[in-house]
Amino acid sequence: MHIFPSIPEGVFDGYIFDCDGTLANSMPMHFDSWKHVLNKHGAKFDFTWDLFRSMAGMGLVHSIEQLNEKFQHSLDAHKLLADTIPIRIQK
Repeated sequence: MHIFPSIPEGVFDGYIFDCDGTLANSMPMHFDSWKHVLNKHGAKFDFTWDLFRSMAGMGLVHSIEQLNEKFQHSLDAHKLLADTIPIRIQK
């Protein structure tokens, strides 16, 4: 099962790959996913929308390192990453 539609056949002049905020607002779902995984892995801090936005553009490992430093935590970035892939959408 995959979550993306198949690529249509034909010749196209271009493709849009960056849909986040352009065609769809997926940031609230992304934020909820972060909160779920952090809580599941025992985060003892409040993961707020402002905190989430402050990490925009950072990779997962760097984000977790920053959170660990800020909140004196020891979350394992690789375990969190393993828990987020693959993301499945149930119909």
